[in-house]
Amino acid sequence: MELKALRVTRESGGDPVRATLDSSEKAVRALLDAQGDPTVYVLRNGALRHLTPFENIVVNRGTKHARKGLSDYLLGHKRVPLIRGSYTDSGQMLRSVRRLLDNAPGKERKAHETECTVYIVGADARVFEELWDKARTTVPEITSATAVRTRSTEAGRATTPPAGLHPPLLDLLEDQDVPADLAGQFIGNSPAAQLVRKLIMRAAKVDEPVLIIGDTGTGKEIVARSIHDYGERRAERFIAVNCGGIPRDLFESELFGHEKGAFTHALARKVGLWKVAGPGTLFLDEIGDMPLNQQAKILRALQENVIRPVGAKVEIEVEARIIAATNRDLYAMVQAGQFRDDLYYRFRSFVIWTPRLRAYPDDIRPLAQHFWEGITGDKQETLPEAVLRELQTYSWPGNARELRAVLNHLHSLFSGKSMGVEHLNAVFQLQGQVAQLAVSEPAPPSLIDVREVEYGRHLRRVDDAIRACRVTLEPVADATLGIDAELLAGVRAEVQRRLYELDGLCDPRLFTSEAAFLAVHELKGKLAYFETLLEADSSSAQRHWKLEMAHELDSAQSTIDEEIQLLREDR
Repeated sequence: MELKALRVTRESGGDPVRATLDSSEKAVRALLDAQGDPTVYVLRNGALRHLTPFENIVVNRGTKHARKGLSDYLLGHKRVPLIRGSYTDSGQMLRSVRRLLDNAPGKERKAHETECTVYIVGADARVFEELWDKARTTVPEITSATAVRTRSTEAGRATTPPAGLHPPLLDLLEDQDVPADLAGQFIGNSPAAQLVRKLIMRAAKVDEPVLIIGDTGTGKEIVARSIHDYGERRAERFIAVNCGGIPRDLFESELFGHEKGAFTHALARKVGLWKVAGPGTLFLDEIGDMPLNQQAKILRALQENVIRPVGAKVEIEVEARIIAATNRDLYAMVQAGQFRDDLYYRFRSFVIWTPRLRAYPDDIRPLAQHFWEGITGDKQETLPEAVLRELQTYSWPGNARELRAVLNHLHSLFSGKSMGVEHLNAVFQLQGQVAQLAVSEPAPPSLIDVREVEYGRHLRRVDDAIRACRVTLEPVADATLGIDAELLAGVRAEVQRRLYELDGLCDPRLFTSEAAFLAVHELKGKLAYFETLLEADSSSAQRHWKLEMAHELDSAQSTIDEEIQLLREDR
C-alpha cells in the first residue's frame, strides 16, 4: 500500500516535499538499507499502524510529549524510529522536524556507526493536510527508488524556482543595469539575489501585474516597493494590503469601496483602496488568502481596469498597477479548487521568486552586517567573525525577519560587551532554538537556567495581560442598561491596546508548550472579533461576552497558570 507522506531533508532546505511511502516490509527495509543524509517522513498518525508491525525494522517510540523534542525520542536507534505526533500547529511541527535534522548525524559519520538516520513522525489529519498544502512537489534527488516515489509535476507548480534557473537567466539579463543603491535594499551576493535585483529593474519598466513568490520573511514587500520606486509611477502612492488580514465580509468594501447605506453600518460613502491608489501601485500581499468568491471581481478589475463599489449602480475606472505576493503554492490551490485558474495565470505574467535564506548561506553575512549597522546606528560597528560564521550554520526558517529579530535580541542583551558565539547561543536558547547546540552536548546549566527564567518571565507577562483584558472588559460585563458612547469609546481603545500587547507576546518560541501558545493565539483572535462587535453593536457584544468571551478568558488564564506551575515544578 502506498501511504501519502511528506519527505523533509537538509537537501530540501528543511522544507517538506510531497511523496508516497510504500508500506510493505520489503520497501521499509530498503529504506533503512539505503539511508544516507538524515531524512524525516511525516505521515498521518492513522497511517502509522501499517508500519508498527515490522518490529525487526521499526522501533515504536509511542506518542510525543509536548514538552520534549523529537531528538529526545528518535536519535540513537539502529532501527527506523517511529513516533506518533501530538502537534496541534503545522508550523510548530515543521520547526521541530528541522531541529531534529539539525541534530541528526550526517554523511560524515564513521562507517562503524550504525545509528539510523531515517525517521518517521506522525501528525493528526488537520496538521498533515496543512503541511501538504504548503509542501513542494519536486525534489532534486531521491535516495531510495524502492521505498519512496516523489510526486513530480510540471514546471511552475513549486513555490521555488527550478534548479539551475539563476545562472542562465543572469546571462540573458546581462544588459540589465542595476542601480548600486538597490543592492542596499535587497541584500545578497548569491546568484538568486542578483537575479531578483535584475528582475526588479525589468519589472519596473513594464506595467503588467507582477507575482512575487517566496517564504515569509524573504523580502517580498521590499521587492514590490522597489519595483514601484524604480518605475514611472514612483511619484504616486504605494498602498500595501494584506489580503489575509481583511475580514472576508469586508474584503470587497475595503478594495472597491461602498456607497452610503449599501449594507448595515455603511453610514457614509467609502472610497476603496484600489481607487485610493490612483495611478500608483496597489500591492496585494498574501493573495493565497483572498476569498474565492471575490476572485472573479479581482480578475475583471485587472483585465478591464474598472471596479464597482458595493451598492453602486455604475462602474468606475481605476489606474493602479497591481503587484501581488504569496508564500503559498497557488498551483496546488488551483488544483484543489481554492484559487481560480484564470486569475492564477493572469498574475503569472511576470514572476519573481525571493530566495530562502537557508538555501544561500553566503547571503547571511552581508545581510546580518546590514541589520547590525541599522540596529547599532553605527556603520563602523561590525559583528565578530565567529558570530557571523555561527549565524551561517542555522537554517533560518523565518528568513531575514528572524535574522533581524535575533540580532535585535543580541544587541538588547549584550550591547557594550565583547560578543562571542556563547552570547549568540544564549539568545537562541532564550528564543527556544535548541538547534544551535549539538545533541551530544547538553546545554550548559547556566543557559538552561536563563532560558527557564525567560520562559517564566514571559508567561507571567502573558498572565498579567490576560488579567488586564478582564479588567478592561468589566464595564461591558457589568452594564445592564446599555453602554453610553463615551464609555464604549474608552473600552474599545483599551481593547485595542490589549490586542496590541497580546500580539507582541504571541511568539511561539517563548512558550513552554504548543498548548500555551495556541491558548493565547486563539484568545487574541476572539478578542479582535469582540472589538468589532463593540464597534458595531454593544448589545451583541454583551451577549457574546456572556456566551463565549468570559469562558475564553478563563480557559486561556487556566492554561497559562498550569504552565507556570509546571515550570516551577521542573526547577
